[in-house]
Amino acid sequence: MVKLNQNEHLTGENLFKAVLLSQLLILIVAIALSFVLFDSANDFISIFNWEWTFIWIGLLSGVFVALLDIFFMRKLPPAMYDDGGINDLLFSSIPVWKIGVVAAGAAITEEFLFRGVIQTHFGIVFASLVFVLIHFRYLRKWYLLINMTALSFFIGGIYEYTESLWSVIFLHFIIDYILGIYIYITSKHKEGVHYETRSF
Repeated sequence: MVKLNQNEHLTGENLFKAVLLSQLLILIVAIALSFVLFDSANDFISIFNWEWTFIWIGLLSGVFVALLDIFFMRKLPPAMYDDGGINDLLFSSIPVWKIGVVAAGAAITEEFLFRGVIQTHFGIVFASLVFVLIHFRYLRKWYLLINMTALSFFIGGIYEYTESLWSVIFLHFIIDYILGIYIYITSKHKEGVHYETRSF
């Protein structure tokens, strides 16, 4: 995410704007690298292979990961998921439709860059490690770091299997949207508890 000016009052709306800005920057980087790394338009278009089987793989995988994460959120101490309450503040204070915007924007821009561009040209290991590093605020907590690393390789594996960017875009969207909605709902009942999602 883009770091907010320290003089600004930290609000959900400020975070929402910062997320949109960070997604725009990621999209610009992805487009620029595409022009450099892809040999032809056909090579670029091929990453957007659309097959309903692959879409369903992405959707079902996303539901599985989100439900697994919610299970651990409910079983583990809140401190294990606490990143200072950034995602809690974001998702608990914006409307549901904006949660969808955040989830869709992150899914499209990040998967385009990390899987579509970087993994296609440099492999799953490099793409996954860069993906983890760019989510730097998760590096401070060992559980979130392991969680994020495992998820990154899982998403990369789905992309390797389907060879379809759409599969991982849908996977990523479902995870962020379900967990965002979960935070939104639980925040209405649990004041002061900071749950963390992997907001990509």
